[in-house]
Amino acid sequence: FVFVFLSMMAFFMQEPILEPYSVLAFDFTIGESTDLTSEQNKGVLLGMLLVGVATAVLKIGSLKFWAMFGCVGSGVALLLIAFFGQVDASKMTLIFCVYFFGLNTGIFVIGAIGSMMKLANLGTEKRVGTRMGVFGVGQAVASGVAVIFSSVLVDIIQTILNNPAVSYGLVLSLEAILFLAAAVLAVKLLTEDKEFN
Repeated sequence: FVFVFLSMMAFFMQEPILEPYSVLAFDFTIGESTDLTSEQNKGVLLGMLLVGVATAVLKIGSLKFWAMFGCVGSGVALLLIAFFGQVDASKMTLIFCVYFFGLNTGIFVIGAIGSMMKLANLGTEKRVGTRMGVFGVGQAVASGVAVIFSSVLVDIIQTILNNPAVSYGLVLSLEAILFLAAAVLAVKLLTEDKEFN
């Protein structure tokens, strides 16, 4: 539950702030900012396909490996997005970083969902539904909390610093830290579960 909550918090925190950040820090128009979602989703789709082919066809890496890889890659992508907003980088730089973020979240999602389903099936069969329900609750609660938390946090930091690019960059950096913490936690939890490995 904690891994799902942390990683979903990290993922959903960017949803309400990425588009305004692109307008404030990269001079995107409103129309251009909405196109970022399609770039992110293209990356997500490619990441999902890559993990599917890697694990099912080529037998490269485990679901656990891909979940960790995606968490770390997503954290790095968010740090890059936060950094480039502070140095007057080009619009194409942000588009590439958002695509890279999508690619890694696609990798993460397949690895994490597959790992969670595998974990849910361990032990007593009568608890599989309960375990899947707990994972679902973790995701639902995290998404709601993340959207509210990131929006409020950006406003609070912006009120204090009066610098939109830095305010958004700090919140994106916090998201990156959450992704990296989720990766560390997942490695620890899944490594300790001998039956899963």
